[in-house]
Amino acid sequence: SFNYHVVHHLLPHINHVYYPELTRKLEAYAREYGLPYRKLTLLQALRNHYILLKQNRAENIWEEDM
Repeated sequence: SFNYHVVHHLLPHINHVYYPELTRKLEAYAREYGLPYRKLTLLQALRNHYILLKQNRAENIWEEDM
């Protein structure tokens, strides 16, 4: 699942087979302490990333300054 990506970055040395359990624990921790925790589908994440790239694109990258 794409949502295991957070656990991968928080605990990069942990084997991926533990990601589902650790993700559930992370969600529970966030809920217990009133912290925001967003879950996105892969399609939602790709859409958000596309929008971010579009917002940050450079203008006129093919034109040379003279």
